[in-house]
Amino acid sequence: MSQYNLSDVDISPEKSERYEAISITLVTLKRKINAFYELTRPWNWLRMQVPMAICGAILFANGFPNLNIILICFIAGASLSAGGYAINDYFDRSIDIINAPNRPIPSNRIAPLEALFLAIFLSGVGITISLSLSWINVIIAAATATYGFIYAIFLKRFGNLLDTVSFAFFMGFPVLYGAFATSTNKMSLVLAFAVAMYIGGAHIIGTIKDLEGDRKNSCRTVAVVFGSKKAAKIAAGLTTISLILFWIFATYLSRNFPSFLGLGIISAFVLISLLRLIHNQSKQKAKEILSLQKTFLFAILIVFTLVKLFSSLS
Repeated sequence: MSQYNLSDVDISPEKSERYEAISITLVTLKRKINAFYELTRPWNWLRMQVPMAICGAILFANGFPNLNIILICFIAGASLSAGGYAINDYFDRSIDIINAPNRPIPSNRIAPLEALFLAIFLSGVGITISLSLSWINVIIAAATATYGFIYAIFLKRFGNLLDTVSFAFFMGFPVLYGAFATSTNKMSLVLAFAVAMYIGGAHIIGTIKDLEGDRKNSCRTVAVVFGSKKAAKIAAGLTTISLILFWIFATYLSRNFPSFLGLGIISAFVLISLLRLIHNQSKQKAKEILSLQKTFLFAILIVFTLVKLFSSLS
């Protein structure tokens, strides 16, 4: 019985070159997909903007919202957020050489024009799909996309409190988007303002993390202007205001023990993390606290959503 050996297979030079070309193409494609994944930061909008929009739709719906509305909120939130991150990296490419040299554009894994075209396309998707909801949703989507460009081009360079305040209110848009997809309840403004204050605090923590690169590029961020210690205290103040507003919204939503317990535990972790930042404003510590703050916000929205869903079922 003869033994089959792969070395006995006769592969022509043409086939060998073709296989090699296919292999190189697949590897290049995989790297490009990974680079676009990093550029659009789904790990951020899957725990922030998208949950905000979906939670807004659920919290202010009369009962459980139509699944089509949930899907539209997901697609619009994802596309507008991903487009915003792409345009931010496009205009931040010189700063990222210092702050984040491994990002897709400064590491030459994505060309700047590729990021720009992707941002425009994704923003268009978010605005277009909003046409199936209401004119208010279209306005919010268009304002979100427009602000993403204005922020990256102008506001981020001005820095200081103007940058923080405008970015904070911009981050309240997803909640309003979801809320107005199902109702016009004015309490949505309280929740949106709470989210805005919370994100404002997180944004200032981000300026502490990026202090070195922002200072070298003459960006007048809160951390550059006031120093990292005072910036940490301002972030703590804004976040504390947001927690108070979250508690006000919690009393409107449901006055049961589980909701207060969940919000109380999360609030304690938020305040502890802020105290740690006030004690230590190193780049690594700011990066760690910033990630925790985003997770805590996601947890707060989950608590509110679960409370609303259980109350709707009962």
